[in-house]
Amino acid sequence: DWYLELAEQADADLHGPRQKAWLDRLEVEHDNLRAALAYSTTAHSDAGAEVRLAAALRWFWYFHGHYHEGRHWLERAQHTEEGVSSSIRAKALNTAGMMAWRQRDFGRAVSLVRDALALARSVGDKSEIAYALHQSAHLEEVRGDYRAATALFGESVALHREAKDEWGLAFALTCFGHSKHSQGDLARAVQFYEESMALFQGAGDRHMIGTPLLSLGNVARIQGDYDRALELMHKAPGPRPRVREQASHCRVPERNRRSGWSASAVTASGAPVRSG
Repeated sequence: DWYLELAEQADADLHGPRQKAWLDRLEVEHDNLRAALAYSTTAHSDAGAEVRLAAALRWFWYFHGHYHEGRHWLERAQHTEEGVSSSIRAKALNTAGMMAWRQRDFGRAVSLVRDALALARSVGDKSEIAYALHQSAHLEEVRGDYRAATALFGESVALHREAKDEWGLAFALTCFGHSKHSQGDLARAVQFYEESMALFQGAGDRHMIGTPLLSLGNVARIQGDYDRALELMHKAPGPRPRVREQASHCRVPERNRRSGWSASAVTASGAPVRSG
């Protein structure tokens, strides 16, 4: 219970100015958190305890790149119903789906995100519906269907606004900007990057603000405004290698972005779309 409380407290505070302090503390406690997760699977623990703890640790695993470990625990939500709310299960599966996408395990990502979307819709959890639609947009990009991706990103952004989830909105806008950039619509990309940058700045998130800053710098470079590009890139926080890694949060690996991807993707309605 103590580690669950710690993780939940960190989860509530990970998108603000105390983000680095919390991430550092969770990394120090990493072995203890692993022990707590292992104990949560025993008969002595409450039903569903491992999913609740895993869901609270989702951004720690994601930001620190512990994808394999995170998925191991988060994917348990797919088959755990007792003692866990549908919203928490949706939270866990959304993050597992994100990690699967980052690992290029696209077929598994589809399954996880589809289940997250269904769970979130069953209880009207707008934030988790929005995260599922956001990730569904990335999966459509993998298939090469940018029209579907644009529709899904648009729905995600609208729902984050309705839910007043400013961090989720900033994340979705950043990735929507990357999508528009990939399609050559630099004006819309800049619009989305600038709004996401302002939202991350307002939240005090010094990790994710590097993504829109570098993206705006890249647009300026493409447009030949090299002074502006350097100014923006030097504003991005952290050592340069880490900042470059931050810029990939929304990026689909080029070698996997193709039409005719064989797995089914998830549309805004939750129905599968199969490649022809």
